[in-house]
Amino acid sequence: PKRLLPVANVRPFIANRADFLMDMARRYGDVCTYRVGLFDVYFINEPELIKKVLVTDHACFRKTFATRMGKLV
Repeated sequence: PKRLLPVANVRPFIANRADFLMDMARRYGDVCTYRVGLFDVYFINEPELIKKVLVTDHACFRKTFATRMGKLV
C-alpha cells in the first residue's frame, strides 16, 4: 500500500484488526508491508510462507521478540 503518515493505519488497525487484515489481503495479495505507528509490518497470508518465516532459521528472517513469541501460541 501507499506509504501514509506513520499513524494513518493505527486507527483502522485498532478498530477492527480482522477487517483491516482481510482488506489488506484482498487489495494487496498474500504478501505486503504496511506501517502501524513507527513500525513496518510485514503481512503474510499464505500458510507455506508463514511456516517458512516462523520455522526457518535463515539469517534473512530476522525474528523480533514478538515473532518468536508467536511460535509459542
